[in-house]
Amino acid sequence: MKQLRKTIEEAVQDLLYLLEKGYPRKSAIALVGNRYRLSGNERMVLYRGVFTRGECESRTRKRVDRNQEFTTSCVVDGYNVFITIESYLRGRVVFRALDGFTRDISGVYGNYTFGARTEQATDLLIRCLLGLTQNISHFLFFLDEPVSRSGEFARFLREALKNADIPSAVEVVRSPDTLIGEYHARDLIATSDTVLIDRVERCTDLPGMVLSSVMGKEVLDLQALMEKDIPWIGPLR
Repeated sequence: MKQLRKTIEEAVQDLLYLLEKGYPRKSAIALVGNRYRLSGNERMVLYRGVFTRGECESRTRKRVDRNQEFTTSCVVDGYNVFITIESYLRGRVVFRALDGFTRDISGVYGNYTFGARTEQATDLLIRCLLGLTQNISHFLFFLDEPVSRSGEFARFLREALKNADIPSAVEVVRSPDTLIGEYHARDLIATSDTVLIDRVERCTDLPGMVLSSVMGKEVLDLQALMEKDIPWIGPLR
């Protein structure tokens, strides 16, 4: 995984301070980024990883971890999950944000293409899902129709899930975010999209589970960069 400079530690602390003081997010990131001469990737870590105490507390309350006892179905924000896993496999920066969710900085959504890395990510994800079937009765994957080769990916994913005997469905839809936010807000949602997390009642971090439980890997943890413990963030399981 590509390493970030040590200055990101101070930058995270400074940005959190400014956000807590009510500074506009965009302006605060620009100010901190310019002060420490951060690269585009480092600024993206700040953008996708640093949030106020209130935001982190709210999202942490919604997060369902694998060791919790629950029975439910799960709606998966497909490309959000797969892009994060594939980013790690490609050696790109993947990290755990202050709100406890695992994110990447690739920004490849519009250019995402189903390929060999997707097959590898699917195998890893299925190994993770098999460990969750005691608590999750059914997985519903939504894939974005505008993304290239979504139909082909959907067929591949359906077959892989079927072969693994995982109760599931895969649908290619115009706007997963709209469907999830309007019709599945009370379901368990697998996503790290902050807009969705803030709209729904319960979320889970599948990429984080894949990396920690299936692969045994650790990622950059923004909480660990802070001088003091941040009590509103629970452990990644």
